Amino acid sequence: KVGDEYYLMATELVDAAMKDIGIEDYEIVNRFSGADLELAEFKHPFVERNATVLCGDHVTLEAGTGCVHTAPA
Repeated sequence: KVGDEYYLMATELVDAAMKDIGIEDYEIVNRFSGADLELAEFKHPFVERNATVLCGDHVTLEAGTGCVHTAPA
């Protein structure tokens, strides 16, 4: 959580992701497994629309947030 906004990302990547975007003051307020979040809707961070959580083997903990964009075929 940063201010009044909540961010969804892999716990293992929070520190590095926040450092990358220059945010030092944040709080982890809850933890969920990916399976617990599957099909949940959230506000897209860049465009005015909602998006749905889909789990997939192509998502890794190598870098970033642990969330990836999946485009329709």
